[in-house]
Amino acid sequence: MEQMRRSDSESVDGSRNLVGVVLADKSGYKANRRVTVKPKFTPAEHFVAGRSSERRLPFFSSYFVDLSQDKEQLEFFRVNFNYKSVMKVKQLLKHHFGSRFNAEWLKKDYDMFSRSIRVELEKRRREREQSGLAKRIAFFERSFQDPSTHLHASQRHLTRTERRHWTWVRRQRDMQGVLADFHALSPWDFLLQNWKPVVFLFESDYCELPVHKQLAALTEAIPEFAAISKTTYRRFLKKVLHIRYGTAKVAHANCDSAERKEERRIATVALLHALSAHAHVFFFDETTVAESSFRCKVWKKIGKPNTHLERKIVFGTFKLLLLVSAREIVNYWVVARSSSEVICAFLDESVELIRSEYKAAPLLVFLDNAKMHKTLLMQQFSEQREVHLLFNAANSSKSMPAEYIFEKVKREFRRRVSKRPRENVSKTLWEECGKLGDIDARHAYERAKIWMRKAIERESFWIK
Repeated sequence: MEQMRRSDSESVDGSRNLVGVVLADKSGYKANRRVTVKPKFTPAEHFVAGRSSERRLPFFSSYFVDLSQDKEQLEFFRVNFNYKSVMKVKQLLKHHFGSRFNAEWLKKDYDMFSRSIRVELEKRRREREQSGLAKRIAFFERSFQDPSTHLHASQRHLTRTERRHWTWVRRQRDMQGVLADFHALSPWDFLLQNWKPVVFLFESDYCELPVHKQLAALTEAIPEFAAISKTTYRRFLKKVLHIRYGTAKVAHANCDSAERKEERRIATVALLHALSAHAHVFFFDETTVAESSFRCKVWKKIGKPNTHLERKIVFGTFKLLLLVSAREIVNYWVVARSSSEVICAFLDESVELIRSEYKAAPLLVFLDNAKMHKTLLMQQFSEQREVHLLFNAANSSKSMPAEYIFEKVKREFRRRVSKRPRENVSKTLWEECGKLGDIDARHAYERAKIWMRKAIERESFWIK
């Protein structure tokens, strides 16, 4: 898809108005001096929708589709596809997620299952380490009992392995301490044996207690936890249980209500039905990136979703617009500010890139419920460009593949900014986006499919 991206040096149609949006330069970008502007999308005055029947999806009544708000569109969709039919939905799931979707292992607690696998792998690694240490200590005990081993003449008859053991023994300054540590249960092995009480603290996806209070609570249940240091405990949380110190967000009461779960299910079923109809589906989203990010942190499970965060005002922010498919990165912009006009211009450019490869195929863009996505200008754009805009349910960001690409871009962006405080924000952000590949889009889609499954099964996204 790299050849589909147009250069900024292309001529701009004079009939279009220009929107004052500063972009990161795509070609040279030297000291942020070269800037460019993007055209504003202006719909035609006398335009009649529905020019090509080949580009229409028959189960949507219009190009502008919001099934969670428009009851008439929902009824029209139900006539073409009965989303309440269990058999039809199961066939749809089997087609997109495979026949193992309803298997027994998927009905288990996947988080606990994956953590138990990581604990077992860590135990095996420790056993391999201990087996090597046990051989060295056994050699030391044999040489300690046989004084002739210390003689130079007898050392010549040692094997290569025994010579390595002998070198290790000579390097140990406190052999008595090594023996004591070997025969005693180490703090790491103790945590591997008692990991389930630790996970119990994170039953609500996150724990607001700091590390010393977590250890105090565990010590009340198991007194041996008093010997565990905070450093070892932090390392165990991150390395084995995949629990890190991350963003805390307070859950809304309506994020996982029955109505919201039903809206997620309908939107996801409509998306999968469009994929089954061989439509080219793309995912659009935008995010804000700032040099000094806002954070309120707690220890939480890796991969667990977030909800509401009370944000602080941050200056010097940039917007990243991204359009991806299930297989590739299509297009991206870095802009100073975003609006409905900017989004229409971005999608207009992206649709031209896509149409150059797929002439008459129906196109569908899956996007969230931001107010700027539901303007009259967006509706006119969808009808003029013959692109279906399907809106996701509210508070359902984890079923958007673009969100996972944003995580990678922001992580690399903050890593670079932390090393160079005066890094150019827009330039750095554009360079990190240039490193994205189609493999990132495929990985993001696979991660989003996990939440699509949960949406269809009416499972909670934010609160257990």
